Amino acid sequence: MPLALVLLLAGPIEVLQMLNRTVEVHGAVISSDGARVAWVEQAATPDGPNWEESFIQVQEPRGSTAVHVTAGKTADEGDLAFSPDGSQLAFLSDAEKKHQPQLYVADLRSGQVRQLTHVDGHLQKPLFSPDGKSIAVLFIEGGADLRGPVLPSARLVGVVEEQIKEQRIAVVPIDGSAPLKALSPPDLFVYEYSWRPDGGAFAATAAHGSGDDNWWIAKLYAIEANGAARVVHQPALQICEPAWSPDGKRIAFIEGLMSDHGSNGGDLFVAPADGNAKARNLTPGLRGSVASVRWRDPEKVLVRLVIEGDAAFANVPASGHQPQLYVADLRSGQVRQLTHVDGHLQKPLFSPDGKSIAVLFIEGGADLRGPVLPSARLVGVVEEQIKEQRIAVVPIDGSAPLKALSPPDLFVYEYSWRPDGGAFAATAAHGSGDDNWWIAKLYAIEANGAARVVHQPALQICEPAWSPDGKR
Repeated sequence: MPLALVLLLAGPIEVLQMLNRTVEVHGAVISSDGARVAWVEQAATPDGPNWEESFIQVQEPRGSTAVHVTAGKTADEGDLAFSPDGSQLAFLSDAEKKHQPQLYVADLRSGQVRQLTHVDGHLQKPLFSPDGKSIAVLFIEGGADLRGPVLPSARLVGVVEEQIKEQRIAVVPIDGSAPLKALSPPDLFVYEYSWRPDGGAFAATAAHGSGDDNWWIAKLYAIEANGAARVVHQPALQICEPAWSPDGKRIAFIEGLMSDHGSNGGDLFVAPADGNAKARNLTPGLRGSVASVRWRDPEKVLVRLVIEGDAAFANVPASGHQPQLYVADLRSGQVRQLTHVDGHLQKPLFSPDGKSIAVLFIEGGADLRGPVLPSARLVGVVEEQIKEQRIAVVPIDGSAPLKALSPPDLFVYEYSWRPDGGAFAATAAHGSGDDNWWIAKLYAIEANGAARVVHQPALQICEPAWSPDGKR
């Protein structure tokens, strides 16, 4: 009989009893090879789920019986993470002491379960290192009842004084050869994190001060294994779900207006991990909200979306509407990326000796594409921003980054190399590129950036080209 009909025919007491018998399932994870699925079930009682007792089930999808994984006795267990090869499962359990979680690892081949920590404090969100030899976890030392901004804390009694306990990234080897060691700075409260693919650093959302008060102003950090932390992105709104790209060069995250930690929603952003360029919004104008982020490969991000109350999944190109410069070796077929910039690129030209490529570049202006192409829609408080298009050069061997050469107050429309590679001929104007093409002048621009007017026209000009001898 359909459940809806059963509920319709049953009385209030029968309905409540039926709902109380419902098994609460949550925290499902799947191994990276897709061979195993694990989840957490709350223990059922006549009065509903017991929120202080849970157990873990692991199953191979191809019809096998689920295996019960536990630290050994009745406990609250969960917060699951598979090892990279899917053969081990990390989880938290308070089997040793009620309400004091400890970190355990289960070998799913042998069934052996080992306890890795004996700490006094709160633990959450274990993650295996990329090589599978260590497990990171978020740790509040001496704060088993301090569980972040959206969970209840211990009641304060007696003389109350301010005590700030920071949540730090800590790491323990899975062979038990060393105790849990906190790595992130002691004055930084970490909310979420992910490993860099080489295991040498973490991406994290974090803030200084109290964890309860400052999630709304958290920044995106890169935290090295030695504890050194640097800000990668300072957001205008709230951020969550930091995730390294597979090549370790970029960090994806969600930024948007969020009410609380865990209420994910906003646009998908990507920031260079070195912090040398601004983060880019890959989903501007999206009629929905990004709720979770996973990289599929270096150029594709899988996101879970909420659109008018419905859930969906989508692949988002990691470059978004951001062009980059590539060079292809037509003999070997090899293609190499030469730039990782935030901005608009167009009109690449090889230098006469073939060792460099010049390109027109608007820094931070991927949507600013000149006077005849549509620009990004302006929203909010609108103020004048003049972004000049400059001649920039990059060596084809990748030995140096893209470097802008022409003056920063000059918008270049067209250009050509001088035959000796030491200068450019260009049509350019001062001020906004959208407004001043009609009064552009002919310039000679030296490789050191010095510019001089060669011709001030009465009408419009285009197609500057050096003579072979470089004299005209």
